[in-house]
Amino acid sequence: MPGLGSGLVALASIDDGLYTFLVREDSILEWLQVFAYFVAAGLALDVARQETGSARLAFGLLVLAALLSVGEELSWGQRLFSLEGYEAVTGANNQRELNVHNLREVGRGSQVALVLAGAYGAALPFLVSRSSRATLVVPPRVLAPAFALVAGYNAVRLALGDAATFAQAKFSEWPELCFAGGLALTAWYALEHLRDGAKAPA
Repeated sequence: MPGLGSGLVALASIDDGLYTFLVREDSILEWLQVFAYFVAAGLALDVARQETGSARLAFGLLVLAALLSVGEELSWGQRLFSLEGYEAVTGANNQRELNVHNLREVGRGSQVALVLAGAYGAALPFLVSRSSRATLVVPPRVLAPAFALVAGYNAVRLALGDAATFAQAKFSEWPELCFAGGLALTAWYALEHLRDGAKAPA
């Protein structure tokens, strides 16, 4: 999945129109993110129902985070339903949208959060024993490159700050899709782990 990002980088220099179409708001990459977050929320809810203690809390928080991410990606229906009258939010928003993650004061904080979340998903699979119970809340190792891309891209964006070009800024749609897909696959992996445990002989 992260490897496809190099093709997107090449596309930005070869066909700017197609690149813009793919990364613009309400286009293919954003709707794939929304779908992935919905899947992550559904799977995480299933895991939370079967688990107890810290695992239930972790996947319950994942449900909440995934649903909030859907709302943020869709700007809480601003464009879908032509919502107006929220100038206090849209006026302070880098893209004049009805969401929080693009507010000027919040943007860098959300990038820091993605660096930390990406580092968690990239490093922890190699630090936790696969036989440990804790693996339920740790992504499988095969997803480490996707989470590493999320951490690396957002670290670069933090370093660039306002100097990022349009192409560099909108490339964020790809790491965001990798992150959403990584969360969905992590929840699916946890659910399969629980099912395998239920099938195992006592």
